[in-house]
Amino acid sequence: MTADQTDTPAGYDAWLAELKTRIREARLRAFAEAWPDPEIVQRVVGRLPWGQNIELLTKLKEPAARLWYAEATLEHGWSRPVPAYQIETRLKDR
Repeated sequence: MTADQTDTPAGYDAWLAELKTRIREARLRAFAEAWPDPEIVQRVVGRLPWGQNIELLTKLKEPAARLWYAEATLEHGWSRPVPAYQIETRLKDR
């Protein structure tokens, strides 16, 4: 096998790039739908890293709960795994 040959099927790289683009677009669309109020985006969720926003979007369906955890994350300076743990242990409901 020469150096330019790989075990990757033809077209795989293009397929993978397209898949990543579709996932990114779906996440951006979900973000826009979840946070339609520009004031909340600027004041709260726009200050969170993208990964934390994705955690909130995927783990919480209720907008009020998402906002509560986003505000708590900023207030307490939680790193990415902390809000996930707090959501799993239902901190808001305690």
